[in-house]
Amino acid sequence: MLDPLPIRRLFGIGRKTGARLEEHGIHTFGQLRLAADALLWPIFGRYTQRVRERASGIDERPVVADWEEKSISAEETFGRDIRDHEQLYAELASLADRTAARLRDKQLVAGEVHVKIRRRDFTTYTRQKSFSPPTQETRLIVGIARELLRRWLLAQPRAAIRLLGVGVGALGPAQQLDLFEAASAAAPGKLDSAVDQIHEKFGMQSLARASSLRPRQ
Repeated sequence: MLDPLPIRRLFGIGRKTGARLEEHGIHTFGQLRLAADALLWPIFGRYTQRVRERASGIDERPVVADWEEKSISAEETFGRDIRDHEQLYAELASLADRTAARLRDKQLVAGEVHVKIRRRDFTTYTRQKSFSPPTQETRLIVGIARELLRRWLLAQPRAAIRLLGVGVGALGPAQQLDLFEAASAAAPGKLDSAVDQIHEKFGMQSLARASSLRPRQ
């Protein structure tokens, strides 16, 4: 599973380190896992064994079960760079949908949406927006994420995008709404709940929002 992955997907491998590894013919996790210490030591020094273990899927650090979650996100690295704005918006909507579903699954609401954008040269940008009241509604999260991406694209309309991500922060427990708030939130809440149940039973590909469909799909 891990061996074919590109080396830059490994946590801790940045642009410069990735370039050095590729200069030595190491392009995948598998090649890193099998590389000689003599080749890796000048790059990683005393961390050589730790990096090799990560490429092998080995991590002996204890699991912390009660870790307080600071954010929830979903991101996608594309097989080819994307310039088409409509396709980027479709990818963004799909990522926001996944993020919102995870938010509801954990019975949380969010007061902040952030978008992560990585160009083909691996330069990474983040844009975020805080709002109130907090929400777990997909439609609102998609709308805010789309506006953040739109503003970024206005400044860099021809950028080739390698990665997109959508996350939410400022998390808090979902609380019972009062009578008037509940009435206004009932319809979108039922829709999101129905979509979540279908995804849980039949898989994420069983149902998609129109805004997440790619051009000509």
